[in-house]
Amino acid sequence: MVFVNRRDELDRLSRFAEAVARGPIARHLAFTGVRRIGKSRLLSRFVETHPEHTIVAVQVDEASTTLQGFLLAIMRATIDGLARRAGHPPLPKMAGPIEIVAEAATHGREVAALVQRSLPLAQVRRFDGQQVFSAAVSFPAEVGATLNSPLLVLADEFQHLLDLAVYRPFGGSGRSAGEAAQQRLLQVVRALVEGRPHVGWVVTGSGVRLLRRILGEGPLMGRFDEHLLHRFDPGDCAQLATGVWAELGVDATDSAVARVYRLTQGHPFYADVTCREAALTALRLESLVSATHVDAAFLDATQRPDRPIWLACREMFDSLDARAPALRGILQALASSEPGTLAQLAEDARLAAPSLVYRYVQDLIWLGMLEERDQRRYVFADPVFRYWIANASEPLAGLAAPLTGEAARRAASVYQEAYLRERELHGTLSEGYMRDLCRQFAGQRMDGRRFGVSGGHVTLPHVDDVQRIVAEDHTGDVLGKPCEVELDLCFGTDTVWLGEVRRRGRPLGASDVALVARKAAFIRHAHGMEPGPVWIVADSGFTDDARRRARADQVYLSTFADTEAIRTAIATRRGGATRTADDSTAST
Repeated sequence: MVFVNRRDELDRLSRFAEAVARGPIARHLAFTGVRRIGKSRLLSRFVETHPEHTIVAVQVDEASTTLQGFLLAIMRATIDGLARRAGHPPLPKMAGPIEIVAEAATHGREVAALVQRSLPLAQVRRFDGQQVFSAAVSFPAEVGATLNSPLLVLADEFQHLLDLAVYRPFGGSGRSAGEAAQQRLLQVVRALVEGRPHVGWVVTGSGVRLLRRILGEGPLMGRFDEHLLHRFDPGDCAQLATGVWAELGVDATDSAVARVYRLTQGHPFYADVTCREAALTALRLESLVSATHVDAAFLDATQRPDRPIWLACREMFDSLDARAPALRGILQALASSEPGTLAQLAEDARLAAPSLVYRYVQDLIWLGMLEERDQRRYVFADPVFRYWIANASEPLAGLAAPLTGEAARRAASVYQEAYLRERELHGTLSEGYMRDLCRQFAGQRMDGRRFGVSGGHVTLPHVDDVQRIVAEDHTGDVLGKPCEVELDLCFGTDTVWLGEVRRRGRPLGASDVALVARKAAFIRHAHGMEPGPVWIVADSGFTDDARRRARADQVYLSTFADTEAIRTAIATRRGGATRTADDSTAST
């Protein structure tokens, strides 16, 4: 994956490593975030760019299957960290005792002795569970003390350490671990990591609430500084997209870059997969990556079994296998009616009472799958996961062939409006908001001031549906280069209106108005449409030059305040008996 941003996090890791090198530290470091947000990639990037540090990288969810397996994994990762710093070849992922001892010997007799002392604990049939666990957690610090050199332990998916609390030394039953057993395990962890002069721990977790509970309550409270990893903003997502396409040797349209963010909401993993799939399509067709290619790539990766996003979502869904079956039912119910209340979920999932639903929902929140909004309304933490559950979670529902062309645009539009409207990160004014407003148009007569037409009136069209509209400009007549030309709004059964929604920090100027008018003229010609109104809506308003240009080009202009006034007027006329025959027949 192309590495983008995360500058603050990398800087924080570097400063933490320097603090560990100076001596004992008071607090360790934690990174949290939803699944596949880039925590593991952040750690691997730090490893790649800091060869001067001895780094012990452990995937805790893979290592914590058994106590003895955990000890062997920690030993392997520690010796591998020494090998990396020394420039030696890395140990095999499943290196056994012979390979570990052989590499340890290259770093001194004392390190080899530490390995040989701990190895029997990982191999005997009858063992003291707490002794094995203590040996594992303390091993990096002992190696650091022996070499008088600092080590960083990067423990990915740290919350899975609690899986080891099922062993009897901590009070578990062998099948499940209660709260008391987990706390006893964490007490051992605290005793072994606190105040050690040669080791610093960096932990990550995708179960955000669960990891916060582990680090914020009980024995580890106050021992870790927590940092939350966010999704990419539009600029970083665009940098990721262009980086991937440059790596693969393809060019892309501006609309394709913007489309990646709209579909993935800046989730790095989904964006990376979508960009790579779209690039492969463009390479086969020997064309630029277009927004249509992005639509088709995203849908293909999400809806078809064995594709990357489908597999990631399947993995999340299957992780609930060992838990109550009702958890899946709640996710499926919420996927079709987000946000959902406890009462709604109880009815849709056919559970006995909202109180029972509350308990299950809390489990899903701890797992990082759901979030709670105001007044106990619940939503998915990952909108793509929601879309997958609603559309592609059943293997037999997989598409027989990838969606392309108009079918892809139509399906992507359904996804975008139905599942991302609540997650719109561009502010109140959005394409989804405007489409909702336009669907209420039914020939009403509006004050022309709301469209930049002083002293007149504007008659709205009758609207059945609102769509985004696209046309291919192969000769570069509109933007000066071959690209897709698109507008956000196309609606009207009697007279077709074309519209653009603009969200910018500055008022739109005359050049912006001229560009939209040029795009509208091109699209009408490409689709064989009759002449009709062009409408620009901008939350930041318009300059005087823009308004003069709009009057010359017969373009309607509205601000967000104007759209709110239009919405209010429409609601008033539909709610009362004030609408007359003249309202529905008058023209501009």
